Amino acid sequence: MVSMDSDNLIRQLRTLEIPGLAIPQKEFSGILDALCKDIAVFLYKQKRPVIWAVFTGGTGTGKSSLFNALCSSSISKVGMERPTTGVPVAYVHKNNPLDEFPFPDFRITYMRDREDTEADETGTGKRLIVVEHDRDELEHLILVDNPDLDSLELENRQTAEDLYRLSDVIIFVTSQEKYADEIPSQTLSRLGKEGKPSFFLFNKADPANTREEIVNFFQERGIAIHHDRVWFIPYIPSPTLDMLAGQDEFSRFSASLYETLRKDTSSAFLVEQRKQRLVRLNSSIDFFFALAENENKAGHEWLQQLSILFEEKSRDLFNQFEIHFKKDSQDHIQREIRNIYNRYDILSKPRHYLKQLILAPLRLLGLREKDSDRTYRKDLLKIRKQTDVTPVLSTMSALNRLVLETFSPENHDSLFFSGLRGDEIAYSDKEVQDRIGQLQEKMIEWLEGKFSELARGIPKHKEVGIYSTAIMWGGLILSFELVLGGGITFIEMALDSFLAPLVTKGSVNLFAFHEIQNIARELDKRYKEGILVILEEQKQRYVSCLEPLMIPDETIKGLQDLKAQLGG
Repeated sequence: MVSMDSDNLIRQLRTLEIPGLAIPQKEFSGILDALCKDIAVFLYKQKRPVIWAVFTGGTGTGKSSLFNALCSSSISKVGMERPTTGVPVAYVHKNNPLDEFPFPDFRITYMRDREDTEADETGTGKRLIVVEHDRDELEHLILVDNPDLDSLELENRQTAEDLYRLSDVIIFVTSQEKYADEIPSQTLSRLGKEGKPSFFLFNKADPANTREEIVNFFQERGIAIHHDRVWFIPYIPSPTLDMLAGQDEFSRFSASLYETLRKDTSSAFLVEQRKQRLVRLNSSIDFFFALAENENKAGHEWLQQLSILFEEKSRDLFNQFEIHFKKDSQDHIQREIRNIYNRYDILSKPRHYLKQLILAPLRLLGLREKDSDRTYRKDLLKIRKQTDVTPVLSTMSALNRLVLETFSPENHDSLFFSGLRGDEIAYSDKEVQDRIGQLQEKMIEWLEGKFSELARGIPKHKEVGIYSTAIMWGGLILSFELVLGGGITFIEMALDSFLAPLVTKGSVNLFAFHEIQNIARELDKRYKEGILVILEEQKQRYVSCLEPLMIPDETIKGLQDLKAQLGG
């Protein structure tokens, strides 16, 4: 019993798009469309045990005339204009309506006969005209006149292909001037490979040709035609239905066809056809699995290579920071350290004592010293403003260029190709600068909080040594500048240069010294992680172009379940 989810599965399959890394999207879409149709046809034919015998052939071979003769009714249009059969015609018993037709894009028109049907063959889209009859001997059989295989109209060729899939028997019609044409020959070759029952009608035959010559002609080209399934219909100028129906060779063909497709043996015939169709369907499903596996494997490899690229560029970026620091910043850092030393003034305590004596009378009069208006945030904002973000911008630009030049699929028509080039995929310089600004602002807020924690622990009477807030803030400012400037590997050296001389043997001093070192390391860690987050966000934008196009596991699982239910 087939799951009721089969319709949903077919809808899922029809909407699949792929990155096109292992197989071009257009080729994959064709294979996928064929698979969906094969599944739909198989399920449809399980519900309706009727034999479909389809006339097919090239333009101008006279298949519509032969179709009419077989149906004993002029139901398919014939004429000199090519192609004549633009809309397929099905000869169907009235008890066999074509409900739940497997091709939803077909527009089906029912009628009792073909009188005044010209208007019904107009319009766009795939069409199927169903002419109903009440001949009980043909209740188990549907005869179809298919559009020409070599029609110049794409829609006609697609219609012919769809009805070929639906067929259980093919009545292949060719003629003296068409039998060697490439497209009809391809259909004959396909019939041989699939093992689908077929009848070969050589229409308008020249008496000089023999059955053996035609059979040998195709065998030399690797196309097997059964000798007893070939009929030569001689050329008849302006043939009528009665003239064709009364022709001896056509009568022998008609008798052979109806004997092969007898009503009392139709069930056994359909069971055998179902087995062969199931073999072909399982083969198509397995082929799809192989394609899906290759495409998803290529997708995972693409993601892996993308990660490797971003890791390499991340390392290059931090190497650029270090080189930049070594080249441009060491002298500047040394000057900053000297400035911090200058703030450590051993006479600051006596001066502070004298200052308090002088200001004491003023305080008694209500005149207080105006508190210092200095804000440490200004120091941090100044450093942030002067920070050179060129290495990050150049790294991001190089990454985006490499992705498009090296990682882009060859198929320019694929959704993945256009997705990688979407307006909001690659970070702009402004976006990068804004993200870095946000990162630095968070670091400033964090550093201010840490400084406040340390400052609250400074004894009021301790004005010298490492407890000097000016010296302590100088160390934190220097750490912040080193981190943003890129001298990350020199933080320990710089801190040791100005802090170590200030550390006494006291455990409190040593604790404060280590606190500042830890803060510097944390700043370094936060900045590195923040830069990496920006790069990771850019990488994820590219990942988001690929992952929705990879074939979902649940779709593969659904197809596996369907195959198992069908007996695969």
